[in-house]
Amino acid sequence: MGQVRGRVLCGVALGFSVSMSAGLAAAADRPVSAEPPMASSQTAEAFAAVFGSAAPVTRVVAQPSGPSCCRTVMLSVTAGDLVDLGAGRYALVSLETNRLGSHAEPGAISIAYLDEHAGNWRVEHVWNEIAWTGDTGQAADFFQDLAPRGATPVVFAVRSGVWQGEQVTTAWAFTLAPKGPQAMGEFNAGGALDADNGCSFSICGAWAYIASIGRPSAQGALFSVAYGGWREAPGVHDPRPFAAVTNYVERNGALVAKPPVKLPDQ
Repeated sequence: MGQVRGRVLCGVALGFSVSMSAGLAAAADRPVSAEPPMASSQTAEAFAAVFGSAAPVTRVVAQPSGPSCCRTVMLSVTAGDLVDLGAGRYALVSLETNRLGSHAEPGAISIAYLDEHAGNWRVEHVWNEIAWTGDTGQAADFFQDLAPRGATPVVFAVRSGVWQGEQVTTAWAFTLAPKGPQAMGEFNAGGALDADNGCSFSICGAWAYIASIGRPSAQGALFSVAYGGWREAPGVHDPRPFAAVTNYVERNGALVAKPPVKLPDQ
């Protein structure tokens, strides 16, 4: 599982776009895409019900890791995604950003459950800092949610960046069970490496891939991912298409790909 790193990349939608167009036709039969987020007005109303204001709020909290001198951080909280759980219940996913975070420091994610009736919102429970994700104080760039038929909804916190010339996209998965959410862990959702990071093409080659998240295609899986892209062997200017489909399952509190997938950066 790669770690989310670096600065935000423009035009990311669970992977990289223009530089990866070659070879993506090989990634056929992609799973159904995720459902769109709820309307922004509903999201703002839910956020105000949880945090007392529709505008971003500030919270001072202690990080669970890091040097003891610097664990207290100030987080700016903004709304991320509102997921319909059915029967008038919703899950609000919020971003908690440490704007003073260094390159290696994560942001956090909170999840609240609410119910709504005739425009009135009631907060059931809030799980603040359910997970610390990302870096440079940023928890995620955007969220994507998925409602598998007859299964527990899943929400994905997606983060993209650059690390020593390598472009990386990873996603954290959170299940939204009726009794409460659970952070399932992260998985690779895209990447790219061009021969311009101090490593010559003859040594490193080049590669790029994206991931498309969809409903699980295997019993007991949380979700399915179709990977597609290309790779070039060191010293060979000949892109070879790359495509694979796998299902992610939970094993001992971690996400595991079944069948295993060897991505171009591995």
